[in-house]
Formats: sequence, C-alpha cells, structure tokens
Amino acid sequence: LYPPPEIAMQGGAAVCAYIRETCADEVGNRSMRLIALGDAESGKTSALAALISDDDKAEPIAPDTRTVGMQFTRWDIEGEDVSFEVVDLAGQAVYSMTHQFFLVRRAVYLLVWRARPRNEFTTAARRELVKMAASWVDSLHIRCPGAHIMCVCTHKDVVEGDIETLEAQCKCVQEGVCKRLEHYRKWEGHRKIPVARAYKNGRSETIGCLDGDGVESLRKKLVLFCKETPWYDE
Repeated sequence: LYPPPEIAMQGGAAVCAYIRETCADEVGNRSMRLIALGDAESGKTSALAALISDDDKAEPIAPDTRTVGMQFTRWDIEGEDVSFEVVDLAGQAVYSMTHQFFLVRRAVYLLVWRARPRNEFTTAARRELVKMAASWVDSLHIRCPGAHIMCVCTHKDVVEGDIETLEAQCKCVQEGVCKRLEHYRKWEGHRKIPVARAYKNGRSETIGCLDGDGVESLRKKLVLFCKETPWYDE
C-alpha cells in the first residue's frame, strides 16, 4: 500500500490513519495515470489516440494542431478492469520544466520515440537514441523512483520493412534505458531507493499509428503490465 506523497509528508500518524481507512473501505483502486513522455514529434499523441480508438488507428496530425502544454483524457478499456487518466505531455523543450508537476508514482509511463529511415540512421543518430532514452529515465528516477516504464516505437513504416534497421534502433533505446537503470541499481541500492522497472528490460513495442499495425498487441501488453504494478487494485 503506497500512501500519496501529500499524506506521507504529514508523518507516521497520518500514514497509519490513511492505511486504516483505505483497508476499511475494502474497495481496490484499479485506476491510474498513463503518461506519455518523449521528445517533440515522437508520436506521443498519435500513439495514445490509436490505443484509445476502436479501430486501433490515429488520424494524421497537422503541424498547427500539435500538443501544446498537456492534454488529459479519460480511458475506460472495454472488457478490462483497469482504467486510465491519460496524460499527453508536449515534448517541446519549452515545456520540459512543467513536466515534473505531473509525474506521479501511481502511473505507467510510455517512453515514446520514432523510428528513423535507414538513410538517417547514422552513427550520430545512434548516439542520440541512447542519450534520449537515458535522459528520460533520469528524469523519472529523480521525480518518481520506482516508476514503471514501457518503451514504444512509432512510425515503424518509415523503415519500409527493413526489420534489421528497426531492430538496431530498438537496441539503441534499450541500451540507454538499461545503462541508466543499472547505474541506479548500483548507486541507490544502499539507500533503499526503488529503481524504475522497464517492461521487457527496455525492449520497445513497435507500432504504426496510422495503419494500426501492432496497436492491439500493445494495448493488451499495456494492460498486463499495469496489473503488475504494486498499486493496481490497491
């Protein structure tokens, strides 16, 4: 049972009272936040729209309608006993300082990034993918130790069926995630600070938001991952 930060800050007596009242209600909470993180134009809004839609597809987004600030959506999944408050955070650097106010532990985080065409997957692009993934893991660890992260690759169609190139990009992102998590396991273990958990050890789920490729599979895996969090049915 994890009391909210505002309760924990009030001390042991408040925490004990919270636990007693929560247990007395005997109703588990199966709702949590689903928060999409990632750089600008990584496909966060489209990925969320495809997940929520009935046909697993998202509509194309015009440049002048990209996410500004943040967007909130309620998502009740038909046939599943889990629901989400979906939070879409804008990826532009100007909004990065505001993200910390919306990152909470009782959530699942989608680290969204976009695939690159083969001719753009240079040595520099490899380094950028590793750095991007590591940077987002750092942000989550600082604000929400023990966060649950699922990596999602969008725009898989741009590789035009080149599975080898797509796999290589996924490995770059996985490398960035794993290196930072291993660092925190080493240096935070003695302080008993929880370290983030990455779905499939940072392995990315790949989707096509416009044609729905991989979206249904992602939705099913997301639900199962959410049910593994310590705050599901709390």
